[in-house]
Order: sequence, then structure tokens, then C-alpha cells
Amino acid sequence: MAGATGGAPTLTPAQRSVLVALVRPYGSSDLATPATNGEIAAELYLSVDAVKAHLRTLFGLFGLEALPQNQKRSVLALRALQDGVVSRREL
Repeated sequence: MAGATGGAPTLTPAQRSVLVALVRPYGSSDLATPATNGEIAAELYLSVDAVKAHLRTLFGLFGLEALPQNQKRSVLALRALQDGVVSRREL
């Protein structure tokens, strides 16, 4: 599902919403940590299991499956910002 030019992946509206919610803490500080599954679930009115499923898909779309579990969320959030998938003004 990567973009036709090999750039940022094409996301569904639900995946994009989860990604923006994950990155939201970076709106106030570059030293922030990504939102937790519970915080994302509460913001988007989803179950934690639904958030986990979306995040697993996002890790795959961004090619982060091989990273250690404790690094995936932070790398995903930073890549989303660096690649322009999520802009600072959305946060």
C-alpha cells in the first residue's frame, strides 16, 4: 500500500486518525513520548484492541516490523512527522 512514488504509505482515514493521535504529544515538545494505546483509544472512542490493530498495520506500512517493540512507537511517530504524513499544525 505504499504510495506510487515510493514515498509515504497511503493510509485509511482510521489509520490516519490513530497516527495523528499517536503523534499528538509532539505538538508541545520534541522531547515528548508518543500517546499510549489508552490515550489514543479515549481520544478516538475506540477500543484499545482496535488501536493495537491499527498500530500493527501502521508498523507494517512504515516498514518497522523488525524494530524492537519498545522502539516502534517512537520511530513511527518521528517518521510520520519527518515524512510529512502528519504536520505539526494538525497536533
